[in-house]
Amino acid sequence: ESEMRERLEKVPGVAVLFTTPLGMRIDEGLGGTPADLQVRIYGPDLERLARLAAEARELMEPVEGITDLRAETLTGLPQVKITVDREAVARVGLTPAEVVNAVRIGLAGEEVSQVWVGQRRFDLVVRLADDRRNDLSGLATLLIDGRDGTRVPLGQLANVERTFGPASIQREAGSRRIAVEASVAGRDLGSAAAEVRERLAEGLELPTGYFFDIGGRVENQARALRSLGLAIAVALLAVLVLLYLALGSFAETLVILATLPDAFVGGIVALWLAGETWNVSSLVGLIGLFGIAVQNGLVLVSQTRTLISEGRPFEEALREASIGRVRPKLMTAGTAILGLLPLLVLNLHGAEIERPLAVVMIGGLITSTLFTLLALPTFYQLVFRWRGRWGGTEK
Repeated sequence: ESEMRERLEKVPGVAVLFTTPLGMRIDEGLGGTPADLQVRIYGPDLERLARLAAEARELMEPVEGITDLRAETLTGLPQVKITVDREAVARVGLTPAEVVNAVRIGLAGEEVSQVWVGQRRFDLVVRLADDRRNDLSGLATLLIDGRDGTRVPLGQLANVERTFGPASIQREAGSRRIAVEASVAGRDLGSAAAEVRERLAEGLELPTGYFFDIGGRVENQARALRSLGLAIAVALLAVLVLLYLALGSFAETLVILATLPDAFVGGIVALWLAGETWNVSSLVGLIGLFGIAVQNGLVLVSQTRTLISEGRPFEEALREASIGRVRPKLMTAGTAILGLLPLLVLNLHGAEIERPLAVVMIGGLITSTLFTLLALPTFYQLVFRWRGRWGGTEK
């Protein structure tokens, strides 16, 4: 992709966007554009919108990670412009609407009857011949019937000229708008969008009645991140409640949940080392990682409680549970890491989407497993002593 982008950038007048057919359909359906980042500028005047889009494009170019920068074009389509001279029309007793109607019939045509040939029906449309419709001088000689029976050429009632105009006018919420689109490479969408918004807010001078906002895939990612953040919070609360119901001890529940910060730190460090960014895939990996980390702590606490119920002292039970579960914990973490390695090391089609998930889970598994084996028994022993110092009961 980088090689293709580098070569296409040398072609003048070419705007580049790398995507997939399915991804384009999904992104256009959700955010209205397949671009990673879209700056939409709203206002009433098209020429001023075009100038503001050019200024916004210049402000966005220095932003790190911004590629495939392109602005929508509003002009360039040849048009025939007919401007009615109201005074001239009034002198012959006509109205501008009558002149416009005559022009409509001459250019677009009007159905006046139908012709049947056997069982087939054809519309009979009256309009100017093709050579007259495509010739400005021919249009200017179009005769329009006056009220007094005279026939006046169109050129005496209106100004006919060839000009250029917008191929289309984009509107949102009843307001005209123009868009500047870009892709983001080597950086997360959220920070790139924040920097673009900051630069535009400081450097783009908008007249009264003009404003901008930022959309594209970053909108969908922001919605997904908010949903996943809520899902993570609900999952943690549910784990806390279920662990307390299963163990009946709030202190031991906190011992198990102590593995989660270490798993989180491991995932963050792994993302930083791998050069990946926070996105939906990495957050999904974080949710899966929490489940494995909680399971390791739960196994240690459950095994220790079982040995204590058999009459063994706490320290002896904790030591045996810690040493006896080393191999199963290492095998669990190792199996999960080996299963995720293909996403991390193999250059497979589509693997770049799931790679952040694998990076987060592998980094978190390493740190959470090491914490469970080396630090969690000590923390569990401290909590047990504090409980004994407080009278052995939980309030």
